[in-house]
Amino acid sequence: MNIWPPIIKLELEELKVDSFKEPEREVCSEHDHVVGVMSEDDRRLYTLMGIKRYEATRLHLEIQFLGKQTSEELMGRFFRLRAEAKLVESLFWLNIQNEFSIWSKGRVGVREGFQIVWTSESQNPFDGLFDNLIGED
Repeated sequence: MNIWPPIIKLELEELKVDSFKEPEREVCSEHDHVVGVMSEDDRRLYTLMGIKRYEATRLHLEIQFLGKQTSEELMGRFFRLRAEAKLVESLFWLNIQNEFSIWSKGRVGVREGFQIVWTSESQNPFDGLFDNLIGED
Protein backbone atom coordinates (compact mmCIF):
# COMPACT_ATOMS: atom_id res chain seq x y z
CA MET A 1 0.00 0.00 0.00
CA ASN A 2 1.36 3.42 -0.97
CA ILE A 3 0.61 5.92 1.84
CA TRP A 4 3.06 8.71 0.99
CA PRO A 5 1.14 10.61 -1.68
CA PRO A 6 -2.05 10.84 0.43
CA ILE A 7 -0.08 11.98 3.50
CA ILE A 8 1.83 14.60 1.50
CA LYS A 9 -1.38 15.73 -0.24
CA LEU A 10 -3.09 16.19 3.12
CA GLU A 11 -0.17 18.21 4.52
CA LEU A 12 -0.13 20.39 1.40
CA GLU A 13 -3.86 21.07 1.62
CA GLU A 14 -3.52 22.11 5.27
CA LEU A 15 -1.04 24.88 4.41
CA LYS A 16 -2.62 28.34 4.39
CA VAL A 17 -1.66 30.79 1.65
CA ASP A 18 -0.48 33.34 4.24
CA SER A 19 1.93 30.75 5.68
CA PHE A 20 3.87 30.27 2.44
CA LYS A 21 7.62 30.75 2.92
CA GLU A 22 8.94 33.12 0.27
CA PRO A 23 12.52 32.64 -0.91
CA GLU A 24 14.80 35.40 0.34
CA ARG A 25 17.57 35.24 -2.21
CA GLU A 26 17.49 38.08 -4.75
CA VAL A 27 17.70 37.59 -8.49
CA CYS A 28 21.26 38.11 -9.71
CA SER A 29 21.02 40.15 -12.91
CA GLU A 30 24.42 38.87 -14.02
CA HIS A 31 23.75 35.11 -13.83
CA ASP A 32 20.04 34.42 -13.19
CA HIS A 33 17.56 34.02 -16.03
CA VAL A 34 13.97 34.31 -14.77
CA VAL A 35 11.64 31.82 -16.45
CA GLY A 36 8.47 32.43 -14.46
CA VAL A 37 6.78 32.52 -11.07
CA MET A 38 5.72 29.57 -8.94
CA SER A 39 2.09 28.52 -8.99
CA GLU A 40 0.19 28.18 -5.72
CA ASP A 41 0.81 24.42 -5.80
CA ASP A 42 4.55 25.01 -6.25
CA ARG A 43 4.50 27.46 -3.34
CA ARG A 44 2.85 24.83 -1.18
CA LEU A 45 5.50 22.25 -2.08
CA TYR A 46 8.30 24.78 -1.51
CA THR A 47 6.90 25.69 1.91
CA LEU A 48 6.37 22.07 2.94
CA MET A 49 9.91 21.27 1.77
CA GLY A 50 11.23 23.98 4.08
CA ILE A 51 9.12 22.75 6.99
CA LYS A 52 10.30 19.15 6.55
CA ARG A 53 13.94 20.22 6.25
CA TYR A 54 13.63 22.36 9.37
CA GLU A 55 12.00 19.56 11.40
CA ALA A 56 14.63 17.01 10.35
CA THR A 57 17.50 19.44 11.02
CA ARG A 58 16.08 20.46 14.41
CA LEU A 59 15.70 16.85 15.50
CA HIS A 60 19.20 16.01 14.26
CA LEU A 61 20.64 18.89 16.27
CA GLU A 62 18.71 17.81 19.36
CA ILE A 63 20.08 14.30 19.04
CA GLN A 64 23.66 15.40 18.30
CA PHE A 65 24.22 18.48 20.42
CA LEU A 66 21.54 18.94 23.01
CA GLY A 67 22.00 15.64 24.77
CA LYS A 68 18.76 13.99 23.73
CA GLN A 69 18.95 10.34 24.55
CA THR A 70 19.24 8.50 21.25
CA SER A 71 16.54 5.90 21.39
CA GLU A 72 15.55 3.67 18.53
CA GLU A 73 12.23 5.53 18.36
CA LEU A 74 13.92 8.94 18.17
CA MET A 75 16.33 7.78 15.48
CA GLY A 76 13.44 6.28 13.54
CA ARG A 77 11.59 9.61 13.73
CA PHE A 78 14.67 11.42 12.42
CA PHE A 79 15.14 9.02 9.48
CA ARG A 80 11.45 9.29 8.60
CA LEU A 81 11.56 13.11 8.67
CA ARG A 82 14.68 13.10 6.53
CA ALA A 83 13.04 10.75 4.01
CA GLU A 84 9.90 12.91 3.91
CA ALA A 85 12.02 16.03 3.31
CA LYS A 86 13.83 14.34 0.42
CA LEU A 87 10.55 13.13 -1.07
CA VAL A 88 8.95 16.58 -0.97
CA GLU A 89 12.13 18.15 -2.36
CA SER A 90 12.15 15.69 -5.28
CA LEU A 91 8.47 16.34 -5.98
CA PHE A 92 9.09 20.10 -5.90
CA TRP A 93 11.99 20.03 -8.36
CA LEU A 94 10.22 17.56 -10.68
CA ASN A 95 7.22 19.87 -10.70
CA ILE A 96 9.34 22.96 -11.41
CA GLN A 97 11.37 21.28 -14.17
CA ASN A 98 8.18 20.05 -15.87
CA GLU A 99 6.13 23.22 -15.44
CA PHE A 100 8.81 25.52 -16.86
CA SER A 101 10.38 23.02 -19.32
CA ILE A 102 13.88 23.66 -18.03
CA TRP A 103 15.27 20.14 -17.94
CA SER A 104 18.23 21.15 -20.10
CA LYS A 105 19.29 23.93 -17.74
CA GLY A 106 21.98 22.74 -15.36
CA ARG A 107 21.31 24.87 -12.34
CA VAL A 108 17.79 25.91 -11.42
CA GLY A 109 16.79 27.93 -8.38
CA VAL A 110 14.12 29.94 -6.62
CA ARG A 111 14.34 33.62 -5.82
CA GLU A 112 12.39 36.31 -3.98
CA GLY A 113 8.90 36.85 -5.30
CA PHE A 114 8.66 33.07 -5.88
CA GLN A 115 10.56 33.49 -9.14
CA ILE A 116 12.07 30.48 -10.88
CA VAL A 117 15.47 30.97 -12.50
CA TRP A 118 18.10 29.01 -14.28
CA THR A 119 21.61 30.18 -13.55
CA SER A 120 24.52 30.40 -15.92
CA GLU A 121 27.87 29.13 -14.67
CA SER A 122 29.53 31.46 -12.21
CA GLN A 123 33.18 32.38 -12.20
CA ASN A 124 33.54 31.48 -8.53
CA PRO A 125 33.66 27.69 -7.94
CA PHE A 126 32.42 28.21 -4.36
CA ASP A 127 29.40 30.32 -5.37
CA GLY A 128 26.27 28.49 -4.22
CA LEU A 129 28.22 25.77 -2.42
CA PHE A 130 25.87 25.83 0.56
CA ASP A 131 22.62 26.70 -1.25
CA ASN A 132 21.08 23.25 -0.88
CA LEU A 133 21.76 23.30 2.84
CA ILE A 134 19.55 26.33 3.35
CA GLY A 135 17.01 25.55 0.66
CA GLU A 136 17.65 28.31 -1.79
CA ASP A 137 18.65 26.28 -4.86
